[in-house]
Amino acid sequence: MHTNRPTPSLLAAALCIALMPFATSSQAAPAAAPPLHAKAAVRSASEQSLFHTTRLLAAGDVNGAKVELHRAERALRQDALTNDRIARAEATHLLRDAHQLERHIQRGDADSQRLAQTLWRKSAALAERRAAYLGDAWPRVMHDHPVKSQLIDARLYLHYAQIEEFTAHNQSAADEYLYQAQSHVSRAHEIAFQRRQPIMQITGLQKHIAALAAAPPAHRKLTQFKLRRGELSILIDQ
Repeated sequence: MHTNRPTPSLLAAALCIALMPFATSSQAAPAAAPPLHAKAAVRSASEQSLFHTTRLLAAGDVNGAKVELHRAERALRQDALTNDRIARAEATHLLRDAHQLERHIQRGDADSQRLAQTLWRKSAALAERRAAYLGDAWPRVMHDHPVKSQLIDARLYLHYAQIEEFTAHNQSAADEYLYQAQSHVSRAHEIAFQRRQPIMQITGLQKHIAALAAAPPAHRKLTQFKLRRGELSILIDQ
């Protein structure tokens, strides 16, 4: 992580990305894939299929949704074939959730659309993480830029917390992911301090995420999550 501070234009661009609209209704059909970090312009196969699954379910095309979901499951199995511990674990969790979604669709459950949107948005967050690691270059990034690596993983779990809070409406899961995000930011702070790198921005981010985690659920705002993700993106890109 370089020592130079972000320019105003970089700050504005990152916060603009973070504040893009995010559908909070579990019944709303997505018009397009969620805006991600610039490096994640090309979606993964699993994300594409899950996006189409969500769109087809919202349109009432159950058979088409099943086909796309099966494609997503095949892609997730492939995604899980990696030595990247976090990517492997998260792809495996998404595959488990895809199997659960398939059962809900088979039964015609009313919450199928909400589950599909949750799954799709998590796959997009995981694709964003992979893009930040430059695909399969994660071992080099972890070795050469350990602070950046911790911040990338913090952003993933903060994104997951946002999804659980506002799409899945699963408070306990949101709290758990916020805790994981805090842990990675704290580790980034520790590494930066040991390496005599600037820590002021990381310290500020620690306080912001801690305040978000401590806030009562009714007081948490979607914009707060997006702003914190924007701050993380700025630090990651330095």
